[in-house]
Amino acid sequence: MHPQTRFRRVLYWLVTLLFAISTLAGSLLTAPLTAFADHSADPTGVALAGDFQSELGCPGDWQPDCAVTELTYDAADDVWQGSFTVPAGNWQYKAALNDAWDESYGTAGGGNLALDLAAETAVKFYYDHKSHWVADSHNDVIAVAPGDFQSELGCSGDWLPDCLLSWLQDPDDDGIYEFRTTALPAGTYAGKVAINESWDENYGAGGAPGGDNISFTVAADNDEIVFTYDAASHVITIAPATPPPAETLEYAIIRYHRPAADYGDWTSSDFNDYWGLHLWGDAIDPSEATEWSAPKTFSGIDDYGAFVAVKLQDPSKPINFIIHKGNDKDTQPDRSFVPAQVPVNWLVQGNEDNHASRAAAAGQTVIHYQRADNTYDGWGLHLWGDGLA
Repeated sequence: MHPQTRFRRVLYWLVTLLFAISTLAGSLLTAPLTAFADHSADPTGVALAGDFQSELGCPGDWQPDCAVTELTYDAADDVWQGSFTVPAGNWQYKAALNDAWDESYGTAGGGNLALDLAAETAVKFYYDHKSHWVADSHNDVIAVAPGDFQSELGCSGDWLPDCLLSWLQDPDDDGIYEFRTTALPAGTYAGKVAINESWDENYGAGGAPGGDNISFTVAADNDEIVFTYDAASHVITIAPATPPPAETLEYAIIRYHRPAADYGDWTSSDFNDYWGLHLWGDAIDPSEATEWSAPKTFSGIDDYGAFVAVKLQDPSKPINFIIHKGNDKDTQPDRSFVPAQVPVNWLVQGNEDNHASRAAAAGQTVIHYQRADNTYDGWGLHLWGDGLA
């Protein structure tokens, strides 16, 4: 073989090999995450691995074993977290576990997380191994639900905006943050949402800044309760996840909306001072039966209105009720509903109908639509069907 031909072949294979190696290396840096969300053991370490590591003091970038960008496990919060001052730039990163790429997490779709900073910025990073959510204070809203229930979750006290045991998360990045728990005993509680582990920014009923606490009722021990926070409107909901099966239904929930929010003073001993419930019938527990002059008071108010849980003895029978303030009735006829059919009854001032959902009570429903590029000009809804007004 001619020496030049042999040289060209060697050079060709050498270039091909180098290209393959570089392609493999690049793919390792942007490869979809290896996720073990349902079965992986608790990690011994969690590090931020990305293209800003060398800026923070690591010998290179995309190094899952660099101690400089390790997060710290906070046992009180059960979350890995750490703060770093990151230079201006368009960066990418993931959370890598156990000093290796064997298990790592980024976006919900498996890609690297973007961190675009116009100036040098102090950023706090979080990794929750229970949900495998990676978040940071620049891209995400760090929303916590402080309230008088937090000690039941394991927090050191109540009304703690920095206890992440009641941290609302948004893994699908739709702007709706959520926290679920089955740890609460039966009872009535109150809460709201605080931002960035501080009281400096917080929201209450109706999404009002610094607004009223939101009351909610856990009908039976360990019922699942869902907290949601809409980062755009700041509206918060706290409600049971799903109504229990009718045969095991222990409580019915009555929700009542007055547009003027004029529910009165439930602390008063005079029934002329507040709107309450006169209750009777075979469905309710005997302890729930009321005298006309001592109606059952509502437990609290949320963004819909007043609400209360009514203890049951037979959910297949009707609850009879009248909403009244003194001798003034909200509607004139006696009213009733069967909890087995309508476990949560949504009522509206001056309307005699029972409603099984908030949408039915309001006469409208809400449609959420998200576009990845956040461009909505020209997009709209074509609507038809018997359900429309």
